[in-house]
Amino acid sequence: MVMVLEKIHGASSRYCFVDGKMQCGSRTTWKREDDKNIWWKALYKTPGLIQLCQAHPEFTVYGEVYGKVQA
Repeated sequence: MVMVLEKIHGASSRYCFVDGKMQCGSRTTWKREDDKNIWWKALYKTPGLIQLCQAHPEFTVYGEVYGKVQA
């Protein structure tokens, strides 16, 4: 299944569960876990995303972090 949504001005994101740990990143790089990082902040505020990734470790979830994300 593929879902297509409108691009909002923000920061591209991706999330997955690998080897017992959540991973997140931008379009081009994986990010180290840091509670000041916008990708990790978004993950911490979205427990359903963590549950989805843990239930389906073979998937990578792509999305958009929006709001005050651009400098």
